[in-house]
Formats: sequence, structure tokens, C-alpha cells
Amino acid sequence: MKQWVIPFSLILGLVGGCAESPTETTANPVAATSDAIEPHTTLVMECAQHSFVVDLKGEQAWLFLPEQTLALNQVVSASGSRYQGEGVTLWLKGEEGRLEGALGDPSDCRNNRAKAQWEQAKLSGADFRGLGQEPPWILEIYPDQVRFWQGYERTPVPLVLVERTQLADRTRYQLQQQGETWWLELSPGPCADSMSGEPFETKIRLEQPQRTLLGCGRALH
Repeated sequence: MKQWVIPFSLILGLVGGCAESPTETTANPVAATSDAIEPHTTLVMECAQHSFVVDLKGEQAWLFLPEQTLALNQVVSASGSRYQGEGVTLWLKGEEGRLEGALGDPSDCRNNRAKAQWEQAKLSGADFRGLGQEPPWILEIYPDQVRFWQGYERTPVPLVLVERTQLADRTRYQLQQQGETWWLELSPGPCADSMSGEPFETKIRLEQPQRTLLGCGRALH
């Protein structure tokens, strides 16, 4: 199956002119499936003096520290989960954790759930992530698929990526959802989340048969 590398640099640093002249069109229908991405849990642990990313896969924890990446193995723990390796120990219990042997003195840390969602998408292989409100929705763009969740329950909506077209000032995606056509468009910002006011670099427009959703997002790489 042919895969695509999405040129987000072309989206974010564009200038006007020839707005309707496509520079690249790629067609290759791909269905988004829940089995396509290996299950894992990502945490962004924030401590008093620093922060780091943890990615949990099975009995292993990957630590993404400022200057190195470590693979720790799960060991027996009387409470919570404990991971060790290369002189480093990580304890996790719920949203809290403790790191010893790296980044200076032992640190008590707590997961930032909002940031962790973005890191998890990145480590899953997504190139772009976006969101919108009223109703809430989330989308992630991968090299060969677009994944979409809607509602407060984050119900997944299966989509087929039919075609991607790079225009002079935006990128358009043709999607299929149970025989209906959706159009997804990314264009340069600035953009601000309508609920939190958080700034983003890219505007999102998602045209569905019954409504049009607007939101914001950013490239992950």
C-alpha cells in the first residue's frame, strides 16, 4: 500500500496566488481501522523543575528525557507500577509518579492529561492533530488515514481517505463515511480554540453533509 508523507510545511508557510491550482493530488482509498495502531498509553509527567514523556507498551516504559531515551522494564511493586533500567527507576500510580536516577534529584511528578493526548497521537505516528467544540470532536491525520472522534464520549467514526490535494494556500482531503462524502480542509492560521482560547497554527474546516465543523490544530513533527 502506498503511503504519503504529508507536507505540512507547505500548509503553514504559504503565500497567496494560484489558489485553485493543485500542486499535488494523491488518490488511494484507505480505511481507518482501530487495529492499525499498536495500543499504548502516553503520559506527560510534569515535575517541579522539569517534565518528560512516558510511553507505556505492555511491560515496558519508554522514557523520553531531554537528552536521552530510555527503555525501562516493569518489575514487582507492592503498590502501583514500577519500572527500572540503566540505573533509573520510575514509579507510577494513577496520574502521579516518581522518577529516580535521572534529571537530578528524585522528583514527584503528575501527568498533564491535556498534553499527553497530543504526545500519544505523535507517538502513534500521526502527522497532525486537531480539535473543535460544540459539539466536541478530534481528528488525527496519519500518512495513510484520517481518524475522527466525536462527542463527549469520543465515539470513533470510521473514515476512508479517498484523495489528498495540495493547493497553493491549503490542503484538502476527500473522505468517505458510509457512502457520504466529507471534505476536510487545512489552511494557515492563526487559530484559537473557541473554549480555551489556546492558540494554534492551522485552521480546520470539515464539511459534512448536514453541517460544517470548524476547529484548530497543529503539525506534530
